[in-house]
Amino acid sequence: MEKNKFQLKHPEGTEIDKKIVVSLQKVADGMNVSCARATEVSRQLNVSMIDVGRNLDLGGFFIVDCQLGIFGKSKKTVTPAQSVPDKLEVAISSSLENGRLSCATAWELAKQFQLPRKEIAQVCEKLNVKIKPCQLGAF
Repeated sequence: MEKNKFQLKHPEGTEIDKKIVVSLQKVADGMNVSCARATEVSRQLNVSMIDVGRNLDLGGFFIVDCQLGIFGKSKKTVTPAQSVPDKLEVAISSSLENGRLSCATAWELAKQFQLPRKEIAQVCEKLNVKIKPCQLGAF
């Protein structure tokens, strides 16, 4: 069987975790697993998001519907915010690593400012801040 581009990004010999893959199969819509469902699997099995992401890739699943709106079933769905509260801009600016905001930090800021995760991504779009890396390894 030929490997897809997502499977190829992992070193040869990387093993599938059958427990994770079985859980992903239970929440998948065909071979599609939403970011939110992948997050649930991570919590339920008490494994890291990156472990779930690796098994999504190795199991041939596709990650859909990013909780930040960075990608969806077709393309990026996030749009720039109309305005940016000063405190949030400072928090984002002070959280950047190599000019980027990690997905995990975006989630933390959403919780801290009591905002939906997509609103943090919208602010980042307005500020021309890239969100990377993804907790699941998608980007």
